[in-house]
Amino acid sequence: MLGSPYCVIGIVIGFVEIFAGLVVLAKATKLSPNTYLGFRVPVAFLARNLWVKVNRLSGVMGLCLGLITIICSFLDNALSCAFAFIALAMNISIPIIYVRRIVERETGRIPGSDIPHQTLKVIRISRTLLVSSIVVFVIIAIILIISYESLPNMIAVHFDLRGRPDIFMAKHDFVVMFSAQMVLAITILLSLFVAIDGIPNLPEFEDYNNKIRMIYSAMLVVLPTILLIAIVIIVGYNVAM
Repeated sequence: MLGSPYCVIGIVIGFVEIFAGLVVLAKATKLSPNTYLGFRVPVAFLARNLWVKVNRLSGVMGLCLGLITIICSFLDNALSCAFAFIALAMNISIPIIYVRRIVERETGRIPGSDIPHQTLKVIRISRTLLVSSIVVFVIIAIILIISYESLPNMIAVHFDLRGRPDIFMAKHDFVVMFSAQMVLAITILLSLFVAIDGIPNLPEFEDYNNKIRMIYSAMLVVLPTILLIAIVIIVGYNVAM
């Protein structure tokens, strides 16, 4: 049914990807690296040719994956909705992996002297935070696997302000959707690590890069914590019922 949550979520994500893809292709690829429009990750700031290539790839992927997501959303089930989250994860991770793989080759084409004029600081992310985040995601996966057989076929997945359940889902659909959201969260965190850690902090982008590093460090704590709390509450309530 067109108005069902599965269908609506897929269509919304698909249109967002298409709109973002059009903007990136039409505008960002024509601009120099900047902090206001485009695929704005530290690794893309290193050279204009990197910026153009990663934004072009991101734009094309946004159009293609957005269209596929909208078409799949009319299947109107948990798997089609989960694909919307997976497509979003792909649209974030693949351009980052691509630009990180070509960064040395592309920046090596830029003329420079044998003697460096300036030694740039390198952006670093706490490995402890990253590993801790991954451990929490593993714990969440273990909770889902262990508790699956104990969950009823229909489970409460949302609660009102008084703690009473007000939204229910089939157990299988919940596991599929929650797993897709986990994949999206893990993909975002790992992709941003690749895009940020070890990248030279160019002076003209230093303030922006430092803010990105701080936000990312907070995300390493907040995202897995929110998902862990959610799965403990949902599983705990439904198993106890």
